[in-house]
Amino acid sequence: MNVRAGVVPLARTALYAATAVVVGLVVLVFVVAAFGVNRIVTGLIVGFVIGTALYLTLATLHRITLTDEAITVRELLRKQVLSWDDVVGCRFEVETHPEPHHRRDESWLLALYFGSVGAGGGGLALAVLEPVTHPYTNAREMHQREMIESIFAMARRKGLDIRVSPSIAAAVQQHWKITI
Repeated sequence: MNVRAGVVPLARTALYAATAVVVGLVVLVFVVAAFGVNRIVTGLIVGFVIGTALYLTLATLHRITLTDEAITVRELLRKQVLSWDDVVGCRFEVETHPEPHHRRDESWLLALYFGSVGAGGGGLALAVLEPVTHPYTNAREMHQREMIESIFAMARRKGLDIRVSPSIAAAVQQHWKITI
């Protein structure tokens, strides 16, 4: 069974977006320089398409895949394979954000925790969710629900210590019908 998860950090997302914008502008300048000022709209469209494709490619390269054999963490230029033997637990906890730039005061973090320093010695964020306050209503929420269900099924099969905040467990049970 394969479960795909992972969170792209905000700084990395900004870097990917900036790279896509720069590439899109370079394509625009190239098209205008090669074909004249009358092709500025064509340059904008081609630059937008190439920039968007680059952003999506970079964002999808950053992922975590959980299999029965190992945990694979892929980033842009590196791949790390972690053993399930190094994982000591799975936590689903409330993360508070006192900073004003966050949309909400809190979010929910689902992470694996490692015991050895070689495997990270900390947590590996698998998902960050907005608090669940209603049944799933769109494809994104349905995907999140299925991912959460799959991650917990994998954690149970691996015999991990699973810790879930009581408020999260109640909300997920009530609205998404997932028993943790």
